[in-house]
Amino acid sequence: MVSLSQRISLASVFLAIAANAESSTLSIPWCVNWSAPAPYTARQARAGDTVTFDWTQGVHNALFYPSGDCSDAADAVLLGTDGGSSYMFTDEDVGTDKTFVCSIGNHCDQGQILTFTVLEAAAKFDYDLSTPCNEDAVVTLGNAPVDPVPVVAAPDVPASDPENSDTDALEESSGYMVAGRLATVATMLSVVGAGIIMA
Repeated sequence: MVSLSQRISLASVFLAIAANAESSTLSIPWCVNWSAPAPYTARQARAGDTVTFDWTQGVHNALFYPSGDCSDAADAVLLGTDGGSSYMFTDEDVGTDKTFVCSIGNHCDQGQILTFTVLEAAAKFDYDLSTPCNEDAVVTLGNAPVDPVPVVAAPDVPASDPENSDTDALEESSGYMVAGRLATVATMLSVVGAGIIMA
């Protein structure tokens, strides 16, 4: 028989899964395109999302620059000196811009600077996957990897419909719809709750 404390622990796990259901990881190829230097396009992220700066070639780093300007390193925070350095956007970041740079040599001035406008966790938008690195960024929704190939809306759903954004299509195509996961968690919690009441 499962004890009350085990049931409560199990319920806590399911609640943690539900709370994290909409967070995404954005894996950004981190580079300077020396043949055609250009900055990264400013983009959006949600509270709870994590951005990861990935590189395997060259010498780079990733820093948060509160100033948003390559020439102003005041209060800069080093995220890391190896590929895979990351930052998780928080509720406190909502409504602000967060700028990340590479401070090696003139990399920032040559375009290795990226600004995110942070939206609330429930916001709907399409992730910008473009980079100047000759490879697209990759978005992982929750724990479900998503193919970076653009998803075309179904013929009867216009792509410009804000209720049916590409993010929804990505979630559906990954087989991990947030609503489905939340419904599963709710069902599991009701079973655990019933078990607690019966005990």
